[in-house]
Amino acid sequence: MAEALKHSGGGLELVVRSSLPVGSGMGTSSILAAAILAVLKTLKGEPYSTDDILYLTQEVEQMMNTGGGWQDQVGGILPGFKSTTCEIGLPIQIKPNTLDLSDDFIKDFESRLLLIYTGKTRLAKNLLQTVLMNWAGQDEAVVDTMHRLVKDATQCEVSLREGNMADVGAIFSRYYADKRFLSNTTLNHPPTAGVLIRHLNPYIEGASLAGAGGGGFLVAFLKPNLSRNDVVAHVRCAMNAEKKSQSSGDQSLESDVDTEDDQMWAWQATVDTIGLVVQIGEDKALA
Repeated sequence: MAEALKHSGGGLELVVRSSLPVGSGMGTSSILAAAILAVLKTLKGEPYSTDDILYLTQEVEQMMNTGGGWQDQVGGILPGFKSTTCEIGLPIQIKPNTLDLSDDFIKDFESRLLLIYTGKTRLAKNLLQTVLMNWAGQDEAVVDTMHRLVKDATQCEVSLREGNMADVGAIFSRYYADKRFLSNTTLNHPPTAGVLIRHLNPYIEGASLAGAGGGGFLVAFLKPNLSRNDVVAHVRCAMNAEKKSQSSGDQSLESDVDTEDDQMWAWQATVDTIGLVVQIGEDKALA
């Protein structure tokens, strides 16, 4: 491409945009890298597969020294729910498996899915360094926790296939607790997350911070037959009342509460059933 641009006397300008904050726990860097790679290959007229993008994104992450793995690009490139494994050894062999779930289940899942911004972010690189150091020590409690994480991930696949949202929620809560144990930077809830979970508990099956355990977004699953709008309204009201009572009448603090509240709840998530798409004009090419 560099040679072609040199002969044409032109250049290439890439414009990327994300509305997510840094350290959100949503795998934004990997997803953006995968999208850019797919665009560049399409621009060059170079054929590529989904696997190509998965492994190339892994290389980009390593070059950028972000410390990331391969989970984020699998989640962002492939559609739907995935169960993905990686065998021990090098080179890395990623084995994604898309779960065949009914449209009715996906609709129910989306109706019970809450995505809430806590305002507190942590970079995955810093979290992962702590986890790796703890793993290297081979402390019995750390090793046992790692095994539970794998077991719960496997059980979550079973629960999703069975459409058991109560189990999925419970697994999320256990998974979050175990991830927090592995990294002392997330051992204590960010204050907002702790308050959120306390107020949400009567209405949810379970919850977890996204990403490595300390990301900016909390993912929660509502109990059946509850209105998301009603739950959000109740929790917002309760949290605002608590915050304003703690501000002791300081009007500037009360104004901050209103601003933070709007940022916290202005998000809605759905299941991506399409995957990564490169569009040129009116044409679309699936990655």
